[in-house]
Amino acid sequence: MIQELNRAENARKRLILAIVDEESDITFYELKKVVMTGGDSKPDEIETPAEAGLIGDRTIVWDPEMADFLHSMYFFGKKLDEFRLQLSLVESGYLLARKWIKIEDMGVEAFDCYAAEIDLGYVLKYSAYSDLRDSGHVVKTGFKFGTHFRVYKKFKTDAHSEYLVHAVSTDHAFSLPELSRAVRIANSVHKRMIFGYPDCDGGRVGYLEIAWIRL
Repeated sequence: MIQELNRAENARKRLILAIVDEESDITFYELKKVVMTGGDSKPDEIETPAEAGLIGDRTIVWDPEMADFLHSMYFFGKKLDEFRLQLSLVESGYLLARKWIKIEDMGVEAFDCYAAEIDLGYVLKYSAYSDLRDSGHVVKTGFKFGTHFRVYKKFKTDAHSEYLVHAVSTDHAFSLPELSRAVRIANSVHKRMIFGYPDCDGGRVGYLEIAWIRL
């Protein structure tokens, strides 16, 4: 589908899918590339990484001050109590790579290998997560919406997230029920449905928006 969109854009055309369901009703979806900008600046550097412990598919930040700083200033992780902060694998990988946390006897490469064994989709998810974080967005789990992430434009926001983002490979084959379900859920909660994929040309992450339209 991403290849088809590239061809449409090269021809300066819109790409619209017309999907016919079992009752012969037609639903139209428009596909377009989007640039995920508009967030705050990416997190600053810090002098001393926080001690963290890896427990299965979670990392715990033990230092109370750093736990509070990461959560209150940048909305990383989930506070377990007033002292401890729990991080997901992608959050852990991001903070480890930027030397905000350190995990005993485990560098970035070793952690990435460990995470990829636990979560087969880790590499794709991490690529999208780190790109969104570096562009200043707040990125949290989108599990309850059936996607990888829900995304906010700014730090310290109490507003609703603007996007649902799901990481896919460049050659991902969308099933029609999968596509319809994702867009319908996004519409029902007033969010935009975005798919992040490896952008081979730019070496970063490309973003594809799929939206229901009337014709």
